Amino acid sequence: MVLLPGTAFVELALQAGARFGCDTLEELTLHEPLVLPEQETVQLQVSVGGPDDLGGRPFTVFSRCEGDWTRHAGGTLRAGERGDPPANPSVWPPADARPVDVAELHTTMAERGYQYGPAFQGLRKAWVRDSEVFLDVALPEQMRATPPAAECIPRCWTRPCKASALAPSSANRARPISLLLERVTLHAVGATTVRVTLSPAGPDTVAIRMADTIGTPVLSIDALAMRPLAEQRLLEAGGSRGDALFRLEWKELPVPTAATGPQARPGACWAATTSLD
Repeated sequence: MVLLPGTAFVELALQAGARFGCDTLEELTLHEPLVLPEQETVQLQVSVGGPDDLGGRPFTVFSRCEGDWTRHAGGTLRAGERGDPPANPSVWPPADARPVDVAELHTTMAERGYQYGPAFQGLRKAWVRDSEVFLDVALPEQMRATPPAAECIPRCWTRPCKASALAPSSANRARPISLLLERVTLHAVGATTVRVTLSPAGPDTVAIRMADTIGTPVLSIDALAMRPLAEQRLLEAGGSRGDALFRLEWKELPVPTAATGPQARPGACWAATTSLD
């Protein structure tokens, strides 16, 4: 199955919020994964509601190929109150950080059933210090020729979200599909190479700070939690039953030899079929 990255929902929310002066994503919950069909076109709808007493606006992301809309994500957008961006390490990488082979992350995610195309393979270097993870992430060279249409570039930070698995304290070994994010703030745009710091923010929750190569803040997430999603829900979201290669098959049965009366005819036969539902 090809899934729309959870980070793309964050980009959709931030883009919608910008049109209403809401530059902070206060909260986002990914309820259902969006499985991209092989041939059909997916329609997306982002709905933003009116402001509450504190200036927050609810939003919801829907999709459909045909028929009814499916809700995938929802949360709250808020204006202002950015405050000072999180500080980034003055020395990169930190002197006491231990380098980690990035192939370890690829192996970990492959064991969980995830595969990434070239556009999402931008993790170049990684280090670990206690329960913190430090990353060098860049857009692949072939992706830099065309300026990105999105501001925070989901391709550039999908890997940092998954890289929390490198932390020694990471206890989440299930497939992290369902996301819960709190206070996502976009500080700058246009960066194609970023330095990322992941640090614990609670049980199975990490905070993420992204900066460019000179330390200017790019993106901050106060809390990111990855929740396991049952495989059956993925199958249901992907419509696997409707796409399966079912077929109707008739099996000829001989007429019982004891058949008598007006219903019995020479050469008559019976047929039976089984419902696949």
